[in-house]
Amino acid sequence: MIAKITTRGHSTPNHSFVVKQSKFHTAVHDKWYQKDVAKAKALIKACNYQGQELEIITTKKYVNMYRQAIALQAQLSEVGVNAKVTVLEWPVLLKRFVDKDYQICSYAIGSRPNPTNAYEYLARSNIFKTVPRFEELLAMSKETADDNEKIKIFDEMHELMVEHVPAIVMFNTNQTPSYWNYVKGFKVFATGHPRLWNVRLEK
Repeated sequence: MIAKITTRGHSTPNHSFVVKQSKFHTAVHDKWYQKDVAKAKALIKACNYQGQELEIITTKKYVNMYRQAIALQAQLSEVGVNAKVTVLEWPVLLKRFVDKDYQICSYAIGSRPNPTNAYEYLARSNIFKTVPRFEELLAMSKETADDNEKIKIFDEMHELMVEHVPAIVMFNTNQTPSYWNYVKGFKVFATGHPRLWNVRLEK
């Protein structure tokens, strides 16, 4: 639902830091939790939640960040969690994210051809302290040029994401390029961004 609302139906959910078009995206990266309101309510009751207010920080500088924050607030409310959305100027949000000064941060990063560069954002949480294996795997992914080894590393990192949930990845933003029929050789990267190598005009 959040992917649909945020992108107006132009993107599908992807709960992995590895983009769907990547050669490193295996079936492992399709694993995630299904929405289950009853189970969520039971878990909240089991942890003795007393209605304390949770803060979701976001910005309107990038509209997708704001939209996903509002959608998340609605879903939390559905299961009985009292969450407020605090809208910040972009530099303030960025500083609080880097300083780890947040409870929930609605944030976004551009698609990364190398998943290592996406997983590095986990350093802006405390997960490296609580689960050191994340940092070990991140270092391993930087040290090997073997794609098969990288696949194993990224698969394990996603399994840890499912187990510990240091972040919830919602979707990859779609880029929708358009060009005249006399533009030849135009292609896009796996990230959806334009690739302008060997593009030519034939009029």
